[in-house]
Amino acid sequence: MEESASFGRTLMTFLLILGAIALFYLVWLLFRLATLALPLSAGLAAATLMTERDFSLPASLAAGFAAGLLLLAIGRLIFTSSISPLIRTGVAIMFAAPAAFAGYLMVRGLAGLAVGEGIALSLLSLVGGIMAASSSWRSLVDGAEGPESGPDSASIPGRARLTAATELAAMRSR
Repeated sequence: MEESASFGRTLMTFLLILGAIALFYLVWLLFRLATLALPLSAGLAAATLMTERDFSLPASLAAGFAAGLLLLAIGRLIFTSSISPLIRTGVAIMFAAPAAFAGYLMVRGLAGLAVGEGIALSLLSLVGGIMAASSSWRSLVDGAEGPESGPDSASIPGRARLTAATELAAMRSR
């Protein structure tokens, strides 16, 4: 009897550790995927619209997938090639706002399992939304800058023009 109780406690401890690892992995995955909230919602909207218009399921899925990829590619292209910080900020906010909403709801759903309704749950959800938005913003900026980013990096489209414009403005001010 002692041996089976010891085995049960060991098994339960092992399962709790595996559950914690799985939970942390899922939270990490959800924050990484929150970056794609805008393209995903655009793709779902396109697929739903196609389905309501009596297109076949494969055509609807293909249209949704294409719409999401197209939105992601165009957003990254505009962010990368734009010189204006206002346009870059606008594009980043367009991607970060749905990510913040998705992060807020994700944390509210997961934390709601452990924390009762109240200010603690709301604050925790707000922090989760901010973290998801900053993750989305960072992923958009990291995708634009690439691994060889730095002050002398001219390999990024728009970066060379930005550097040239900065140098021209510095020459004019002399």
